[in-house]
Amino acid sequence: MRRKAACRRVGAAALAVVLGIWALNTPAQQIEEPLNVPDLLVYEGFDYEGVNVSLNGQDGGFGFDEAWDVGGWNQAWQTGRTNFNLGDGTTVNEHGGLEFPGLPTVGSALTRFGPAGQRWAERSISAEELADLTQDDTTIWFSILLGATAQGNARRATFIFGDNGMVEGGGMDGPGHGFGVGLRTDDDGSSGDGTGSPNAVAFINSESATVDVATFTPVLQDGGTHFDTMLVVGKINWKPEGTPDELYIFNISDVTENEPEEAEAVASLTADFDQSTFDRIALWDTGQSILDEIRMGRTYDSVLSRPAPPATRIILY
Repeated sequence: MRRKAACRRVGAAALAVVLGIWALNTPAQQIEEPLNVPDLLVYEGFDYEGVNVSLNGQDGGFGFDEAWDVGGWNQAWQTGRTNFNLGDGTTVNEHGGLEFPGLPTVGSALTRFGPAGQRWAERSISAEELADLTQDDTTIWFSILLGATAQGNARRATFIFGDNGMVEGGGMDGPGHGFGVGLRTDDDGSSGDGTGSPNAVAFINSESATVDVATFTPVLQDGGTHFDTMLVVGKINWKPEGTPDELYIFNISDVTENEPEEAEAVASLTADFDQSTFDRIALWDTGQSILDEIRMGRTYDSVLSRPAPPATRIILY
């Protein structure tokens, strides 16, 4: 597995005495594998060798029970074709894909080379992971790196976790349910062009998406074909049946900061789902935005691939 960022060293041996209570932290931790962290259940880093590699049939990452199934026409979804310009004068493929400071990353990234046609894709999640991702009275998290295209009529890329796939026009393949994030807006029930912001998206027993436009928009550097890379994190609170479930979307600027408060969300939606039917992730786009580093897990730390805090022993004497 090729790495785009070095593993991080965290923790240190420490000894403290406070009012007769000793707190002893575990020895220094080295994360030898950047994805080997507790509570990370699903991961897709688009780590596929080669140039202009079709996504269809690829089965990397973990937490899935099937390969990617891709539909649509004209410009294909591919990895290894991320030769788009960044504002600093480099190209995306010089970095191996999208990057974000402090986030461990691997492999390439997913994109379409141009806006002709549209593509959709889905991949089913394994039963073991679904059992942890769909329980009432729990909170789950997801994260994704997004590079919104600068092309003004094609900012519509969408990622969802739900019970159906997306098809032509960005709607669901029949009435369905799902929570996620997208560059799209709501144009009277159809997918509209966005500004590059990471908007909250929900399908609520519908073929059409409900969208809450985010209060954050990334910067477009001079000479860039894409906006600055966003690290987008989603928080889903599964409530008991009859109580609306909650989706919060966060734009993360610093991976070392503490878990964000819900009041810091840039977009949010609610819907009363029976999430026990959720079984897949799905993607859709009409343009050439770049998607990378999809994670789903039980905790905020897990979807940033941050190690768990060191264990603490309390010694009374």
